[in-house]
Amino acid sequence: MAKRFAQFLFLVALCVICASGLLAQVRTVGQIIGVVEDPTGAVVLGAKVVVTDMATGLTKETVSGEDGRFVVSDLINGSYQVTVTMQSFRTAVYHNVKVDVGRTSNLTIKMEVGG
Repeated sequence: MAKRFAQFLFLVALCVICASGLLAQVRTVGQIIGVVEDPTGAVVLGAKVVVTDMATGLTKETVSGEDGRFVVSDLINGSYQVTVTMQSFRTAVYHNVKVDVGRTSNLTIKMEVGG
């Protein structure tokens, strides 16, 4: 009887451990993904993307890849400003980009020639 009870406790403990591991995988943050394009729709490689949390002022930076795409992950709920700079282009600023927990906000950044 004691052996069965010990096995039962072991199984319960195992279930609790597995369940806590699954809960840790639930997304508690959001992300902003996008693509940077020039006026013709061609992608812009190497554009600097700065994402600023409007509530805290904290920033995250990345650079657009070969396909013009960028990803900024691990963002908490809130409003963000996205600023994109690249030599020979005007700075592009997008205000009030919303980030929700577990969701992805998509942006297409249109850069204007100049500046």
